[in-house]
Amino acid sequence: MVVVLAGALRAFAQPTVIERAADDEPEQVTALPCRPTIACTAEIVPPGFVEVEAGYGGRSSAGQLVHSGQLLLKLSVHERLQFQLATNNLFLLGAGLAPRSVDGVIPGVKVKFNDQGTFLPANALSVHASLPTHGFEDSAQRTIDAAAWWYLSKDVGPVHADLNFALNVFDLTRAPTPQGLTALALSTNIAWGFGVMTEVYSTFGNGQAVPLDGGWLNAISYAPVDEIMFDVGADVGFYWQTRVVTFFAGVTFVPHRKARVPLTRAPATTPVAQAVAR
Repeated sequence: MVVVLAGALRAFAQPTVIERAADDEPEQVTALPCRPTIACTAEIVPPGFVEVEAGYGGRSSAGQLVHSGQLLLKLSVHERLQFQLATNNLFLLGAGLAPRSVDGVIPGVKVKFNDQGTFLPANALSVHASLPTHGFEDSAQRTIDAAAWWYLSKDVGPVHADLNFALNVFDLTRAPTPQGLTALALSTNIAWGFGVMTEVYSTFGNGQAVPLDGGWLNAISYAPVDEIMFDVGADVGFYWQTRVVTFFAGVTFVPHRKARVPLTRAPATTPVAQAVAR
């Protein structure tokens, strides 16, 4: 009895120390690619996580093949707010083109309004600006443009659907030219991490000022883990004067982030205290 009492008093006499408490952050984060499809999901990754999308595209037009790289960085700062930074030409190479990197940048912000429900799709809205970074005569991005996107996403059985509507306004500073876009992408998982996706999309309006673009895209994806997704496929153009076919491959991933574990105070544990507890 005296031994037990002495042990208990000794345990209470120990100073408190700092321990790390369990965190409620998710153990796994699922990659939510916007690429390779034109349409993007309304969902965003949890706050504090960065999502990276990178890809290659080989675009065939007028008998020439142009090679380009795409990059999209996404940082969620709130469960409903995400900052984005992209370039459609991380590199640009092709016959008759001066090779260059980062031809145009696209900063933007995305706001998610609601998650999907039994009948209601998830809704989100984003706004972006496209800014030139080079002074080449053949630069891909020569004007200051703006765009607004409305995202609708819904799971219907095993099929995930993304329906997007967009308004692009080209050449804001001199001759603003609006053009619309509609895109519908369908995707489903098959097995062992593999999936398939198909999409139809098209721009509309002011085709005499800004060439119309659209196509039918099909791709195969592979996700070895939830945080990474690879894809490869092709996109056949509807407007052959703009583009005949595009071949692409890419990856979307969420880099691992060390959890921020909060600190809590707890009494120090001693061999005597452990003996008493047992």
